[in-house]
Amino acid sequence: KLLRSLEALRVFALSTEAWGMLGHYFEFELNIDDDLQVHMYSKALKMYDNGIKCARMLNPSWTADRDAELSYGVIEHRPYYRNLAGRARVLHHLGRTQEAIAQSKKIMKWNPSDNQGLRLSMINWFLEVGDTESCTNLLRKYGASDGAHLAYADLVLQFLRWKKDDASEKDVKRALYIAIKANPYVPELIFSLDDRPSDDDSVMSGYSPGEESEAEYYMKDSRSLWENNQDVVEWIKSKNTLGGQQVPSHESDVIELLKSGHKFQMTCAHTNLDGDSIETSDVIGTQRRDKCRGCALMSFKYPRQLSRAHVDGGDIIFFNNDHDVCDWRKTRFNDIHRIPFWPILLQFYDEDIDPVREIDQERPRTARTRTQGSQRPFNLDCKECGKPGRFCALDRDGTAFYCSKECMSDFLEEVEPHYIDMQSEVLKVQAWGESSIKTLNLDDAFRVATEHMPNLKGVYIYINQQYFLSDSMYCDDGERKIILSAPILKNFLERKKHELVGISFCLDQCCEEQFKKRTDGARALVAIGSMPNLKKLELSNIGFDDVDNLTGCIGTDLESLRLAHISVGSDRYCHGCQPPDVDEIVRKLSQIRNLRTLALEDIALSPLNLRTLAPRLARVRDLSLEGAFGGQGGSINDASLALIADSCPNLLSLNVSYQRE
Repeated sequence: KLLRSLEALRVFALSTEAWGMLGHYFEFELNIDDDLQVHMYSKALKMYDNGIKCARMLNPSWTADRDAELSYGVIEHRPYYRNLAGRARVLHHLGRTQEAIAQSKKIMKWNPSDNQGLRLSMINWFLEVGDTESCTNLLRKYGASDGAHLAYADLVLQFLRWKKDDASEKDVKRALYIAIKANPYVPELIFSLDDRPSDDDSVMSGYSPGEESEAEYYMKDSRSLWENNQDVVEWIKSKNTLGGQQVPSHESDVIELLKSGHKFQMTCAHTNLDGDSIETSDVIGTQRRDKCRGCALMSFKYPRQLSRAHVDGGDIIFFNNDHDVCDWRKTRFNDIHRIPFWPILLQFYDEDIDPVREIDQERPRTARTRTQGSQRPFNLDCKECGKPGRFCALDRDGTAFYCSKECMSDFLEEVEPHYIDMQSEVLKVQAWGESSIKTLNLDDAFRVATEHMPNLKGVYIYINQQYFLSDSMYCDDGERKIILSAPILKNFLERKKHELVGISFCLDQCCEEQFKKRTDGARALVAIGSMPNLKKLELSNIGFDDVDNLTGCIGTDLESLRLAHISVGSDRYCHGCQPPDVDEIVRKLSQIRNLRTLALEDIALSPLNLRTLAPRLARVRDLSLEGAFGGQGGSINDASLALIADSCPNLLSLNVSYQRE
């Protein structure tokens, strides 16, 4: 390289590229003793200066006081930019940090998009000279989550602000959380600074964001920052555990972290899903599909076990995102030895909810689309007068907001208009076939309820088949459509899981398959089963991919449950059909402790199923076994009625209509 650079300069002495290559040679590529390194940096500075002078001789408008931008996208400009960036680096190596900062500011003025990544070095230089204001401005422009350099620099900045009483310790903890998200490998390298060689001048060819290679690159670039801020290092060490405890006390906390999709380390004993190839190692675990390496490949498989609610003490399944070994693994809570910074992760992950979480589980992701309406922000001001809105109208022209029914009087003249009272305790959407509103945007309805209905306690939804079957004989005008996606529905149910006490989700007949397509096989509903305060659940004409998704919706604290005309897989729970999964449903129902009302309509219970369920019916006051009892060729008999009479001492009403004779 040296000989070729000299040959290029012999041919053309004003070659900016050749001078830059010589500068890089003296800066990085000589293996020399420390006492000669400063001399080599001085030579490198001279080479870079020569390259800059040559570029300005060839391009007189490229002066040091230039104000106009100079596009980095033009290939001919890049050798000049490389010489400028090299000069800034060498100035810093020589201890002339203020000059390095001044040089970098000029470069970023000419190239605001910073294609060279100078901000990654500048953020450390600002902290070295104590310029916290410039550091803050840089983070404001590019964001603290843009890679390890900015995230960990923001951690140091927030710590310094906290010590000056300009921030709280919670701000520092949040910065640590964001830094761990950006790259979880950095803290261990910070803790082991004393064991790392200080004269490592090797050149890295590249790195992958969030991986160990980025952490190594960051530490080569930022070693002096951490050596000069040992108080920050000690503070970080103090947050690694809670009172010396290496893992959370509750197994459910580990599951929530895995579901969150945030990158974090975990040391555990683990096997493959068959229970073989046991090993103990550090892993980067997740249960979130879109955070798994290779999730977009057709060969990627998502374990069906993850569609079921986790049971404490059972297998904890996760995808190991380690760069070298990417595969599904399983462990047990007692086999998890360490989760670094778990108190910080648990404190902040819930504030950092991604609304597109666990998008698709087993279906190819190319089959899913997001609607335009689910991405735009809402303007909550009244469409008519500009006052704060109270009513959300799901109008034909899009979602609009009104402060009063007087302002929305024109909208209310529609036939069966769809609107939401944001101060109500109930999200109520009734889409009848007679409505003049042709598009039902349920995504917007769920987003409004998630973000702007603080009093919400219940959900009541009924949708006519014409919105799902607009291209079939069931729709009289062929113009109706529904906007409903799994991510929005799932996010709504997860965000409101602690507030909701009642849910009624009813569809018209023949909508099951279309509902499955829009809700990832009804997996979006599984969050219902983990709602701690839910007492009433009604599902009608809902289609599920498998019975685990259905039983996952059923919580054990329900007091009222109605399942009507449910379909699972390709089988319909219909009159005259005995599907094989009724036993699983009954086993789940038998776990419910305080049932007062139970309706199983068109579900083919057998007398044996009824005997299994009978011990849980002692408190039931209203029981409906309408249609399909006994499965194909059967119906309810005297023995079953006697069993109900004996098992339900508090029964007030019984519905066994539509039985075969």
